[in-house]
Amino acid sequence: VLSRSSTTPGDAAMTLAPCAVPSIDTACLQKVVPFTFTFLDPDAVRVTGFFPLSEYVTGRTRIDVQVKNLPANLAPAQVILDFAGRSNATCQSADQSRGVLTFEIPTEPTATAGAVSLRLHLLASGESFDLPKT
Repeated sequence: VLSRSSTTPGDAAMTLAPCAVPSIDTACLQKVVPFTFTFLDPDAVRVTGFFPLSEYVTGRTRIDVQVKNLPANLAPAQVILDFAGRSNATCQSADQSRGVLTFEIPTEPTATAGAVSLRLHLLASGESFDLPKT
């Protein structure tokens, strides 16, 4: 039986073993699996994903950002998606029921191919979130 509870978000180092006290059983001690469990606050705002994961044109592509616990009464004009400091886009629409923010990737005629880190800014609350790496 594996059991752990927490009320504080964060990482917890844990181990899994086929016996109750691995330190007193040499054979069991060799079968211990350490791992980290990350507890996420179920009420916290966080970015869970985005689509499309890549694009092959230089802008004007729609990008949807999935946000867990999207704040109520969020004004799309108060949400910015930053493209690694190169450019940014203001949110065009916010679907509260699905937790989806829609943007248009800005046109960059001189852009070169490469990975770009994305960061979401909620201006009203001052919160910023890195988008998950693909």
